[in-house]
Amino acid sequence: MRAGDIVFSLEDDAELMVGSVRSGNVAELKRYTVADAATWAQPVISGDRIFVKDVSTLALWRLR
Repeated sequence: MRAGDIVFSLEDDAELMVGSVRSGNVAELKRYTVADAATWAQPVISGDRIFVKDVSTLALWRLR
């Protein structure tokens, strides 16, 4: 998922990678554990919010 120069990639182990796009390359900025169970759906970004769905829950994360 891309939002401007920032890329979000949610792995199936619930790790959300945040990266920066420069000259066609992605540089990892930070990783976050965003769920307690496996995640298969990509996150949904809406404004300053990221929605993350795991096997049984839906979580809302806010960007600051």
